[in-house]
Parts: sequence; C-alpha cells; structure tokens
Amino acid sequence: MITYSGTSVDFQRDVNQNQIANKIEANFISKIGYSESPNEKRAWRNSMNFMNNAIRNANIPDDCGVLIEYMIPNTSNRVDFILTGEDENHHQNYVLVELKQWEKAEVTDIPQLVRTFVGGGYHNVDHPSRQAESYDLMMKSMNEGIYGNNIGGYPCAY
Repeated sequence: MITYSGTSVDFQRDVNQNQIANKIEANFISKIGYSESPNEKRAWRNSMNFMNNAIRNANIPDDCGVLIEYMIPNTSNRVDFILTGEDENHHQNYVLVELKQWEKAEVTDIPQLVRTFVGGGYHNVDHPSRQAESYDLMMKSMNEGIYGNNIGGYPCAY
C-alpha cells in the first residue's frame, strides 16, 4: 500500500502549496482507516519540506516517481520516502529514504544501534541507515516486480 504517489513535479507542487501533509493524511485515512497523530502530521510536513529541497537541489528529473509511506506487504513496516526512476543506462532504480527528526543520537557498544530519545525515554534503536537497509532487503525479497525485473534499490537515511 502506498499512501502518496506522484511525480517529482507533483510532489514539489504539493509541498510548495502546503498540501502534502493533508494529502498524505487523507490517503492514510482512506486506505488504512484511521488518522495518525498530530505529531506524525507535523513530521510529514517538516520532513517533506526537507525532501523537497533535496529533490530541487539535486535537479531530479520531473518524471521521477515519489512514493510516501509505502507499507511493505505482510509487515507493519512503512518506508518513509521512495524516489523512483531510470539511470543513464535506462535501468530502473529506486532510492529508499528513512527520515528521522531526532535532535541527537549517541553511539552504543552494540553494532548497528544508536541511543536516542523515543517513546518518552532514551532507548537503543536501529541506526536509521540499518533500518533503511532492512526495508530494502524486505522489498527485494517480497516484491516479485523488484526481484524479477532486477530493479536497483539504494537505501539511505536523512
């Protein structure tokens, strides 16, 4: 399930017109049946402004796809942001972006974990890059379209 889908031009227009959070929320309600918290809506608005700047500054082609809040089938995992398109050799690719708005994160003694303030206290959680990588691996193993068409996936965190 995808909560928002459009081209990079559609996405930039929706962000610039301050409609992106409303569109994500409306689709979320219609597809999932409930609304996210006001904090989540605020996070969408803030994060999508940053992603809009990143897309504009990187000169991303107008016809690239933007997917927001992609729910990985048969899991409760949601990918924050996916950018799709073709490279110069006409191979299909996607960039999967895990978005965080943490004020700070600390190194832990446990590989691939960081310590940050979430859920009302400080906890060890997956490093956002590790989280993005795990989502990418799930998508490649559970999506025949990605696997069968050899679509390249590039996970990252922002």
